[in-house]
Amino acid sequence: GVRATGKGDGGDLGRESMNAQDPYVFDSIANAYHSTRSFPPEVMEKIVLRLGAHLGTGGPMLDVGVGTGRFAAPLAKLGLNVVGIDLARNMMAKAREKGFDNILMASATDMPFRDGAFESATMVHVLHLIPDWQGALSELSRVVRGSLFTVATVTEKLHEPRAIYERRLEELGYGRAYLGMHEKMLAKRLEPDEAEHVCDHDVTMPADTYIGNLERREYSWATRLPDEAHKAVVEEIRHALGGTTETVRGRIFIYRWKARRLASVPK
Repeated sequence: GVRATGKGDGGDLGRESMNAQDPYVFDSIANAYHSTRSFPPEVMEKIVLRLGAHLGTGGPMLDVGVGTGRFAAPLAKLGLNVVGIDLARNMMAKAREKGFDNILMASATDMPFRDGAFESATMVHVLHLIPDWQGALSELSRVVRGSLFTVATVTEKLHEPRAIYERRLEELGYGRAYLGMHEKMLAKRLEPDEAEHVCDHDVTMPADTYIGNLERREYSWATRLPDEAHKAVVEEIRHALGGTTETVRGRIFIYRWKARRLASVPK
């Protein structure tokens, strides 16, 4: 099958200007990533089995933003021929700890693969981190001859600590929380060829837990404020919400787009 044949530790395929505050790169939070983004095992199993059923064509597939191997590792265990790319060394090290090592350090906007190298691709919770998200989709349409699949959680509201922080970002002049395009918003911009509702998933979280994650900047949208402003916003949220607990219902979908449709997505 297809192997990741570049310099897996970075080489000249990565970007040299990254730092711990770069929202592209989660090296500084690799140890916390799984606990703050994971689905419960029973929910994850449903998602992976449905993804595997969609992807099980036998052709090589690409996982863009492989991270800790959250999806690539279980899909590979199902027998799929998966290649992962990412920009964060520490995140990819976590994937290797799970036994998934078919990984290459490379950018989603400049992939070191030939045209049509992959039958299909997955991209989950990645596109919103990429300012040139249209370029990433165009590049994906070049290297994938079949379809792109993503997993999106659709909610009616955000957890309140996040809603306040995102609002303060804009009010303080630091712009939108995300520089790219959420996959679930892409589905509104470009209707998927297929949308499958996998299950519903309620997330009940004490505000103090969320605030602690936020204080440690364990979310990409919490990396942009200068330290003093960040501390002030966190304290405001703690004062308003400390000791409370909130449940947010999410509907989990798998979306599929034919890759050629992604070559030119309107802003």
